[in-house]
Amino acid sequence: MRFILATVLVLLASAVLAQQVKPPQTPPAPPPAPSPQLMKLRVIVDLSEPHFAVRAPNGRLAGFDIDLLQALCARLRADCIVEAVDWDDLRADIAAGKADLAAGGIEIGGLPSERSVFAAAYGRVPLAIAVRKGTKLEVSAAGLKDKRIAVQRSTRWARWLKDAGVATVVELETPEDVRAALSAGKADGALLDRRQTATWLASPAGACCELAKPDIRDAGATGPGVAFLLRSDIKLKELVEKAMAGLRDDGTIQRLAAKHLPFPLM
Repeated sequence: MRFILATVLVLLASAVLAQQVKPPQTPPAPPPAPSPQLMKLRVIVDLSEPHFAVRAPNGRLAGFDIDLLQALCARLRADCIVEAVDWDDLRADIAAGKADLAAGGIEIGGLPSERSVFAAAYGRVPLAIAVRKGTKLEVSAAGLKDKRIAVQRSTRWARWLKDAGVATVVELETPEDVRAALSAGKADGALLDRRQTATWLASPAGACCELAKPDIRDAGATGPGVAFLLRSDIKLKELVEKAMAGLRDDGTIQRLAAKHLPFPLM
């Protein structure tokens, strides 16, 4: 009898002890963090500079600025809607805040109003003097002395050439007039916008000519550079410029320039 009673007491004690000593419990997992909301940007592009932005035969937008925009939006982790507009709509939409960013090889200049602003330049396009093939002309003070250089009147590079004071400047009204003067031998060289010159030299009409060396890299001739135009928003400008600095540092801008542009990007 005593044995049975002792056994019962041991079992009761074990049950009480099992209730008092509970195994450690794993704390519940925290709820998943919400995904960061993507920045949404409406991007508009002008197609008048085909090396920078053009509509490809398949209907898609292509070119240097298009690929650069894709890299920029990825770095910003932004959802970008990119569409082509004409030049007048581009300026109006940015000024009215209907678009966040505009591109298309836009030169920094007098375009922005108090409601739009340029980001820092992502590069400058050098200038060059076109000559007839076989002409030996060095682009230097000594090489241009007494040479007749045709240039479009009232352009930045015309003012630079006149201020340099080394060549005989032949001012003409249109780029077509400048190219015609060179082709007809009425000028020894032609100083034109490098983007237009690249297109002309690649065409049958430009088969007569080539570029003299070296390139002209003086800022007075090339201007402040090309950049993206933004709606006037300090935070957006800071974000875009920080992202563009990263794309410059990792070589993305130069790699895309070498892929798309028939001229160097300084």
